[in-house]
Amino acid sequence: MSRCNGPIYPARRALYSDHGSDFTSSHIAQVCADFEVEIIHSSPGRPRGRGKVERFLGTITTELLPTLPWPIPA
Repeated sequence: MSRCNGPIYPARRALYSDHGSDFTSSHIAQVCADFEVEIIHSSPGRPRGRGKVERFLGTITTELLPTLPWPIPA
């Protein structure tokens, strides 16, 4: 994989995730290694804040998306 010359956006240094198969694959491990991002898995059985993310996404879906004009202008 080729390296980019510099970040296009502010780089994140860590990816916090659960133990879902999307975040434990060798592919995501390789992508994170390429971009020098540390993967930090939460402890199994201890959600510690993941509910906050789910609630935020739910709020976006129910409160923000219905107010946007469709189709969204480019």
